[in-house]
Amino acid sequence: MRRERLSRFLLLCLWLAVPFLFMLVPTAIFETGYSICLFKGMFGLDCPGCGMTRAISRVFHADFADAYYYNNSVALVFPLLCFIYMQQVAAFCRRETLKTDGEQS
Repeated sequence: MRRERLSRFLLLCLWLAVPFLFMLVPTAIFETGYSICLFKGMFGLDCPGCGMTRAISRVFHADFADAYYYNNSVALVFPLLCFIYMQQVAAFCRRETLKTDGEQS
């Protein structure tokens, strides 16, 4: 029981650390190199998602103009990703609470 609780706590810490770790990674890492986009490789055109990783990285670094330049869909996608992320973290915490409440009864 105690070991399971510790492992769930560490997993929650990892979930919460991911955005902060993404903020520590310089955006230049995503700007160098070649594209791994299959659509761009096959047709030579940008797909609707091209530049999204760089755009989200720029949002994390508070450079909104460059984020919009890389992919203007970031204005919709980033808030949606944040909402889904917070839902998942909340669901994870609720499962912990429900298990704890169920064990005490």
